[in-house]
Amino acid sequence: MADSSEFVKLAPKITAALKKPGQVTKLQAFIKKEIGMNSEVYAKPILSKPLPFTVAHQTEFFALFGLDADTIVSAIQATTQRDVKAGMTMYKAPMYLGCTMLVRYFLMARDMKMANLVSVFFNAWLYELMYNKYFMYDSKEEVMSYTVNGLSEKFLLRKLGSLFKLIIYCADAGIKKNGARLIKTKDDDIWLFPATARNKLNLSIQNIATVYYDNLEQGNFLNKSESTATDEEGNEYQRDVDTASGNIAKAATKFEMFFLRNNIDPVLCKLAASMVIDISDHTIHGIMEKIKMNNAEAAKDFITCCVDFFSRELKDYELRFIKSKGFGILVAKTLVKKTNKDIVFKKLFQSIEKMARFSSETYRTTSRVATKLNIERAIAIYLALTLQKAY
Repeated sequence: MADSSEFVKLAPKITAALKKPGQVTKLQAFIKKEIGMNSEVYAKPILSKPLPFTVAHQTEFFALFGLDADTIVSAIQATTQRDVKAGMTMYKAPMYLGCTMLVRYFLMARDMKMANLVSVFFNAWLYELMYNKYFMYDSKEEVMSYTVNGLSEKFLLRKLGSLFKLIIYCADAGIKKNGARLIKTKDDDIWLFPATARNKLNLSIQNIATVYYDNLEQGNFLNKSESTATDEEGNEYQRDVDTASGNIAKAATKFEMFFLRNNIDPVLCKLAASMVIDISDHTIHGIMEKIKMNNAEAAKDFITCCVDFFSRELKDYELRFIKSKGFGILVAKTLVKKTNKDIVFKKLFQSIEKMARFSSETYRTTSRVATKLNIERAIAIYLALTLQKAY
């Protein structure tokens, strides 16, 4: 396959736009404003969710240096380098090539200050993608703090001390490693810059995510000797996981991780349907899919209240009842009536009602009390069985 040089055809448009008086200054101000919006996130020594860079922001950004998304996508489609086209198409984002060609422009203009600034901006944008990829449902700050504090110096985030320093490190490394090839004209030389940048940051975030999820699933962040918390008056204290509350928290965390990381289980749907009148396993499956996508926090709240309630009722602070064969039946029988005035029991039903209203049109539209109760029980039983499987 012959070498392809489609990407450099974007260069004249960039040059024409940035030669206008004050245009580089406008570009610089835009980038600094965008980075500044997430300054609190970047200043932290842990990973956390940044504010999104929207399509509107992208359109404004491209216009500053004479491009638009359609023009960039056309250049990607025109390349005859199959591996380059495959990579760019897989990423599905013109930002990869747009930022790369902008860095290239400033490298060729020997404006290293702007080349580095654009590279930092590109890596900050990549960080948002990587964070959303590995922390689809966001991360818990206490677990992330525990995770990063326990990392060795071989992890860049731990070694450098803040997320922004990690982004700068990756941005500088990209220019040092691939800057010379970037100013060439072939598509595969230019492609190397965004591909390497993505891979480097992706690996760093992925490695931390692996440790994070292990800690979250195992409840390590609740360890009595290593984890602290703050009470309502702002005083720091040591968490005690040997109490019922500590065991309940660990059980709820195990449930949450299992629920989010696994597909809805058709076997559990059938079991739940067998314990409830007039509701099919197919209906339960659809309801649980919606809860998983939009109400996972309410599901965890339910599990927390459920385990709290039964641990006190059964006087089982070690939560052995979760593993019992009749756990699902116990939940089903207990939820037949809502007359229990226990405050935890009331919270339990509040979380079920929240999930049911959102995930079931039948629940929202019917006036039949029995139908509503059956949907609530089906949700509760499925979640209880999921806890049992995860525990």
